[in-house]
Amino acid sequence: MAQFRGVGLPGMTPVVKNLIIINVIVFAAQYLLERSGIPVEDLFALHYVRSEHFHSWQLITHMFMHANIQHILFNMFALYMFGIIIENILGPQRFLIFYLTCGIGAAICQLVFFGIEWEPVYKAFQVYQNNATLDQYDLFLKTRIPQTGNSWAGPLYNIRQDWMNNPQGANFPNESISYINKYLFGGVVDGTLYPGLFDEPMLGASGAIMGVLFAFGYLLPNAMLYMFFFLPLKAKYAIAIFAAIDIFGGFQNTDNVAHFAHLGGMLFGFIMLRIWRIKSSNRIY
Repeated sequence: MAQFRGVGLPGMTPVVKNLIIINVIVFAAQYLLERSGIPVEDLFALHYVRSEHFHSWQLITHMFMHANIQHILFNMFALYMFGIIIENILGPQRFLIFYLTCGIGAAICQLVFFGIEWEPVYKAFQVYQNNATLDQYDLFLKTRIPQTGNSWAGPLYNIRQDWMNNPQGANFPNESISYINKYLFGGVVDGTLYPGLFDEPMLGASGAIMGVLFAFGYLLPNAMLYMFFFLPLKAKYAIAIFAAIDIFGGFQNTDNVAHFAHLGGMLFGFIMLRIWRIKSSNRIY
């Protein structure tokens, strides 16, 4: 993604080296265990707090897991390119604290975003359970259940159609409640277990690494980067572009990228640098 001009890349530093080793080992173990049928993501990827798969340790463990080979290669390349410079500035101990804090901060921000997005659905479901009528079910579907990109939409809307064809059917209120519950928390349909809305996992070191990228732009604002290997930009502008992309992507919410985790990593990186009172510099390595 980027080449340096004006910043010489120093040798491998101990924390970055060990972080890369740990991530590679975890990725290999993740691959082998998942092929053996062990649900590693359920245990260690970050889940929403209402999911039965949520555990407090996921605030840390999620940042050592990755979805695929491209995911880990990109993250480890960015960690190598920028992390060794920031570790030389902060020192190994502070850099490790910084990295982990950014990763945890990214997780917290993503959980807050999940809450903003999903709590209204959960609360609407609670209200619906107390008044499970066809009109209220129709309103719930129209306002809370997207029909595209949602494997539960078919069964939920099928119930609506059957209910409309037979308005006096006594089983539809309980059936609709059961399926909404499965939509939120997961459940079995025709012998197959499907994940629910709250089971969507977040994994990857991207949040922590975005904190490192922010630190690079903040501490070495005038270092020249070649974005995509041909576009020369000062680091402060490159990081601002990354932040703008994540802000736009987060509010669009049309992909599977945890944009608010990226922004959270940057935010907590900024907070840590302010706490430590580390200022920007034009130093060259």
